[in-house]
Parts: sequence; structure tokens; C-alpha cells
Amino acid sequence: MIENVKKLIDEISLLINNNDLELAKTKTNKIISSNPSTDIFYNVLGIINLKLKIYPDAIENFKKAIKNNNKFISAIINLGIAYQEVNKIPQAIEAYKKAILINPSMYEVHNDIGLMYRKENNSELAITHFKKSLEIKNDYDKGYFNLATTYKKLNDLDQSLIYFNKTIEINPNNNGAYFEIAEVYRKQKKFDQAFKFYDLSKNEKTLYKTLQCCFEEGSKEKYLKQLKSIIKIDPNDRRIASLASFAAQKFNIENIYPFCPNPINFIYKSSIYHHVKNSNCFINNLLTELSDQDFNWEPKGRTTIKGFTTKDLSGSELPNIKKLENIIFKELLNYYDHHRDENINFIINKPKKYKFVCWSNRLKKEGYNMPHMHPSGWVSGVFYLKIPSKIKGDEAGIQFHLDGDDFISDDKGKLPIKKISPNIGDIVLFPSSLFHSTIPFSSNEERVCIAFDICNAE
Repeated sequence: MIENVKKLIDEISLLINNNDLELAKTKTNKIISSNPSTDIFYNVLGIINLKLKIYPDAIENFKKAIKNNNKFISAIINLGIAYQEVNKIPQAIEAYKKAILINPSMYEVHNDIGLMYRKENNSELAITHFKKSLEIKNDYDKGYFNLATTYKKLNDLDQSLIYFNKTIEINPNNNGAYFEIAEVYRKQKKFDQAFKFYDLSKNEKTLYKTLQCCFEEGSKEKYLKQLKSIIKIDPNDRRIASLASFAAQKFNIENIYPFCPNPINFIYKSSIYHHVKNSNCFINNLLTELSDQDFNWEPKGRTTIKGFTTKDLSGSELPNIKKLENIIFKELLNYYDHHRDENINFIINKPKKYKFVCWSNRLKKEGYNMPHMHPSGWVSGVFYLKIPSKIKGDEAGIQFHLDGDDFISDDKGKLPIKKISPNIGDIVLFPSSLFHSTIPFSSNEERVCIAFDICNAE
């Protein structure tokens, strides 16, 4: 029996709140070593490991808490959260369902189950659980919002509007709902209503989306008027730059947005072999370094399909990543020198101070990255560590194009595209505003790269 449980929990909670997680962990482990049958402190240890992002340990901690007390609802829910963090969705759902068997009135857990089913592309069960959360608490704005976004995903736009409007009726400060309503109206080509709700949303994409509305209305004059007004506010927004390049092709006009009007002309390829004598050794060392990192399968909010992605590695203090960063900055100087005569903001307004952000993608058979651009970068790029050997044509390559996001155009005219079939050791640089994607491959091999953004740190 542990004495002064409340006092001990208060002490550890204070350490956790002050982000002194290692000391909190040490104290908790000491308590557990003397009291292995405790449920509370195994749960506390799991929470600490969750915060430290040591997910396998957190999962084991919560399991031990539940073994010691199979009705410990907090530990059961936390187990679901931990499984969710490592993308083990069926196990997360199982944990959450155990929790609602103990307490069926937990509307937030029904909502979490709905989110998990939606991630599994099971919209029917997702809707069932969102509605169940609302049966329990009929003023739960998150439930209405998630129900609305699910109907939007199913392209049932009228139904989604009903629930988005219910969301802001309950919570007028839910700016995400205003933005989603605007998106629905844009898809319905109700552009005046879309403009109104984009403004109400106060979203960082508002200027970009209102310009998109002007383009999709098909009025060249209205589009140019809006673009000129945006240039006065922000001439270097990468999202707007991507749309401006696309719209210029579709309207057959000059691209007046000054960031990088013709981004496909600014794709640059070099090789690690220019910088490192024993390049194969460096690449193998980097692959070994990466093997110790946490790769998540198709992580939420990322573009990876049938593959794994890490978190940001730039702050990880990995020696070979740091060496790669130094090499990339040398190539960046070459890149800028190559384009030194270009009178565009991308070159003449380049940042004086940079931040390097990188992550690794590991694609499996038929894996690819969906079309995307990098709105927070200035220059983006890829370094290739593994390329499948049994490939056909353009498989496993990277392709650059002007269309992406959900740009809508009735004109299906051909847009420029550039494809690169990289070799191991290649470094590719390009403007962060340029849409790009990868081409799936059919061989049972891996494609491993490090993607990066060179961001403005001023």
C-alpha cells in the first residue's frame, strides 16, 4: 500500500506541468519498483512516456495499469491515445470501445472512435459514433464539426453545411467551421458566400482561398484585380505563388505574382558525390542513423501513401544529418549563383538567415507521395538514399507540376510537367511553391529519401 498517494501524485504532476519529465519519470519508477501492483503510478508513467513520445513504453505502462485494475478507465483511454499516436488504429478503437463498455456516457470517447473509423475510411461507422456522441451531449460542437467534415469527405455538401452551421450556432468562435463552410460554398460555386465565410474564418489561407474563388469564377479581370491587391499585402506567399502559376497557364496570361512566376524553370539537380569522397559509406551511415528513428505509416496530415514518414529530424543532433545539412547549404549557394541574374523575389529577396527542416520518407511497393507543395519553405528539396532497382520507365521518380491542392478548372488543357528519375546520392532543389509528387513503383523494394525545407528564419 502506497502512503500519501495524493501528495505523491501532486508532486509528480507539478514536475510534469513544469516539463521536468525525466525527474518525474525517475520518481514514478522508484514508486513502482516498491509497489509493482500499483495501477495509478503505471498510468502516470505512461502519461510521462506519452509526453516524451516514447510510445512503446507508454503502451506497456498502460497495459500494466490495466492488468492491475481492468476497470481503470483513464488507463484504458490513455492506451487508446498511445495506439493512436503510433497509427495502430484497430487497437486504438478496441481500447476506446472497452472504455465505453465501462462508462457508455463518455461522448468524447465516441467522438474519438468516430475519428479512428474515419481514418480507416469507414465513414458509416464514423458517422454512427459521431451521432452517438451527440445523443449523449447535444451541444457538443466538436461532434457536429466532425460529423460535418465526414459528410464533406463523402461529397454530401448539403448535409455537411447543416452540421457546420450547427457547430457555429453552438460555438461562434469555431473558426475552423467558418473556413469549412467557405470551402463547401466554393465547391458549390457559390463564391459570394464563400468570400464571406473565408473572411469570417480568419484563416491563414484566406487570401489564397479568395484568390482561388476568383480564378474558379472564370473572370480574368476579377482574378487579376484580387491578385494585384494581394501583391501589396504579401508578394511572397508560397500558396498564392503556386495558384498564380497555375492560373497564368489556364488564363494564358503573364504571371505577375513576383515570388517565382515560372517555378518549373528553377529545378536543380546535383549529387552528394561532389562533396563526400566515400559517398557510399556516408549514405550507409545515414541509413543506419535513420533506422533508429520512429517511422509512422501514412501519418495523418502528410502526403505519404503506402509508406512511412518520420517527424522533423533537424533538431535530433544526428551527426550525419548535420553533415548533410552543411552539404545542402553549399548546394544552395550554387543554386542561387546559377540563378543570380533572375529578377524575381525568390532570388533577390532570398532570406539572410535560414532554418533547415528535414524528415525521411520510406516508400514501399506501390508507395508514393500525393501532389503537394511546401508553404512554410523558401527552397525545398530531396536527397536520395535508396532507389528501387527493378523499375520500369518513370517509376519511383519525382514529378513537378503546376496543378495541385484542389484547383478546379473546366479547361483540361495540358499543363507543363517535368519528371526526374533520381539516382542514389542525388540532391534536388526547387522553389517551395512548386507542386510535386512521386511516381509509384511496382517492385517489392524500398525508396528512401530525406526531404527538406530551407525556411526563412528572419
